[in-house]
Amino acid sequence: PGATLRVGQLVMPYGMEQYVFSSNTLEFTERATTDVIASRDAGIVVSNDRPFFGWFSYAAAVTNGTRQNVADNNNDKDGIVRLTATPGRLPGFSLGVNGMRGAQPDGMRTRVGADVSYERRLFRIAAELDTEQTGEGSEKRAAYAFGAWRLHPRTVRPWFHHAEVGARYIRTRNLLAPLNQWDLSGI
Repeated sequence: PGATLRVGQLVMPYGMEQYVFSSNTLEFTERATTDVIASRDAGIVVSNDRPFFGWFSYAAAVTNGTRQNVADNNNDKDGIVRLTATPGRLPGFSLGVNGMRGAQPDGMRTRVGADVSYERRLFRIAAELDTEQTGEGSEKRAAYAFGAWRLHPRTVRPWFHHAEVGARYIRTRNLLAPLNQWDLSGI
């Protein structure tokens, strides 16, 4: 349980929404996808199944760094680390940090991110910030925040457990682009 090894094309341990949240528990039908958040890739992932001391989790990976279903395009590999704290004194609270670095055909790529989430029976709020710098001098930033309120009936039925009302704000920016080319979207 302290070191589980997975090999193959896997979800990379980077980002709360991509790595932590299951598609069964997402409040929205789509993820807040950006070019900054690592998705699936071929590689090796080591992680702990049960948090150390009841509150500390880690995941580390070595990958091709080319994304899902793309052949490796160089001999270098990407390294990824994710650390998560879930303090027992604050049930439902999670704080995570991510780091990723690897050589790409256009130079060194570095990704850094952080996320926070707080979930209770009646609501979930979360936010994530990610940055990417590449050897060509470009920098990308992406952030999102969302909140969801859960409405539970007095009597739970097999066909109706609860309904959710949610809102999400997404902001991305490519720093090589002019300042007026922000991509703003929200639901």
